[in-house]
Amino acid sequence: MMAELRLPSGAAAVLVAGLLSLIFCSLPSSAVGVLSTGQLINNHGHPAYGKHTVFTEDGYLINLFHIEGNDGPPFLLLHAFMGASDQWFLRDENHDLPSILMKNGYDVWLGDFRGNLYSKGHSRFNVSDPEYWKFSVDEWAFYDVPAMIDFVLSRTYGRHDRLYLVTYSLSSAIFLATASARPEYNERVIVSYHLAPFMAFSGIRSALLQFGMRFGEMYLTIARNKKKFELFPRNYLTKNSLSLFCGQKSVFLNMCVSILSEFFGFDTSGNSTMDLDFKLIYSRAGVSLNSVDHLLQMIRKNKFQRYDLGYENNMIKYGQPEPPEYDLRKVTSPVVLFYSKNDRVVDVNTIYKLISVLPNIYQTINIPHKTFGHIDYAFNSNAKKLVFDSVINITRQFRTAQSHVQRSYDYYYY
Repeated sequence: MMAELRLPSGAAAVLVAGLLSLIFCSLPSSAVGVLSTGQLINNHGHPAYGKHTVFTEDGYLINLFHIEGNDGPPFLLLHAFMGASDQWFLRDENHDLPSILMKNGYDVWLGDFRGNLYSKGHSRFNVSDPEYWKFSVDEWAFYDVPAMIDFVLSRTYGRHDRLYLVTYSLSSAIFLATASARPEYNERVIVSYHLAPFMAFSGIRSALLQFGMRFGEMYLTIARNKKKFELFPRNYLTKNSLSLFCGQKSVFLNMCVSILSEFFGFDTSGNSTMDLDFKLIYSRAGVSLNSVDHLLQMIRKNKFQRYDLGYENNMIKYGQPEPPEYDLRKVTSPVVLFYSKNDRVVDVNTIYKLISVLPNIYQTINIPHKTFGHIDYAFNSNAKKLVFDSVINITRQFRTAQSHVQRSYDYYYY
């Protein structure tokens, strides 16, 4: 039986915010007059960037942005659930991870999973076709991440055969699923950094996710009946509502901050509330209904597992009545975990479980800041000092030495 839903002291505000989220999540996409990833890259002082279309094995066309460094091993950055590559550019060139990496000599690649506003192509289907949206977290892991990794390494033209990888929130689960389902990709990752790794298999304090568990299935049923297969798109109504509710001069700003703190954990220092409405619009860029359903399924069943297709289809696809769990023991590439006390989405039990099953954890970092929360990795300028500087320092511990015999790169620690 599902645990009783407990709303915080601002229960009415949280309930209203949850209902608005359900209402807004299926409105059609539209251009909303905010800066694109390319424009944000330009604003960060990187006018020469590349934009590439990558074909997946199952026919989807996904997007990669590229900021060229100084021929260091490449970094691939994967965005959070419902977001896009523009999530990495919400501060300034001195405090956002892509610019920090580029200034330290690394090539930076930013991936966009199928279904978000930058990755809506397909070799046969249009986004208006229901068939286009028949993907879940499994397809992101099995097709999108391998396609991104292969493309990035191909563009080094033999100089590098492995890359560094950074995940945020649910993209951590996506990459770990990749390394489990397609273990050969462990050999193509030097080390993966996991910022607030959301695995959906332990206790969740977020009122938003509790709300989603209570009402999510009902809403998904309504959306299916109305043939709304894209959820949480970026649109004008959402942008205007966020400006009204969370704008710098809004009388509701304190309530907005309180709700964000309860939903995710939110540190109000480090200029995190500056341009808050601007930052929040980048937290949604479109996902498939099935991916939301898959996420809720894993939370509900407390298992990191494949998408449940129903008994008959599970037997056809998986050869068993229940979808199999991803075997995290197959993730053999080095892993670095970042977590924080005030994160209301990723609790410490998630970290403990990952420590117990992942065979090659290089380092686990508890961020030394009592109010740093889940969205501060994207919003807060303190993330540079608390998180991104550690990414750079750990990366420097991985040295490359080319083997003339094997004609490949070996990686070691010191």
